[in-house]
Amino acid sequence: MILPLSTLAGAGLARTGSRLRPVSAAILRVTLMIGATVSLITGILVKAQSEARNVSALEGDYAGHLLWFWAALIIVAALAIYAFERTGRPRPENVNASGDHEGSLT
Repeated sequence: MILPLSTLAGAGLARTGSRLRPVSAAILRVTLMIGATVSLITGILVKAQSEARNVSALEGDYAGHLLWFWAALIIVAALAIYAFERTGRPRPENVNASGDHEGSLT
């Protein structure tokens, strides 16, 4: 079940990910896989909770916690991607007139 979702997400992210550095694209894919896995498990718990005969057997606000989980996951992933993208780009003062980076061996 997760593999088709991952394939679809990967295809959809191909355009977005093509503009990202490989590390950032990997962070994005791992974030989606973690979120999909937790959502799948939570979906099973929400379904069981809706059909439970014993109310105390499956207590908890799984849907609400899933929403907070996704919010936190997105924020952490966005900060990590921003950090990798920002540190990986050369500063304008380090690029000379020919477009080469100062101090590079090429």
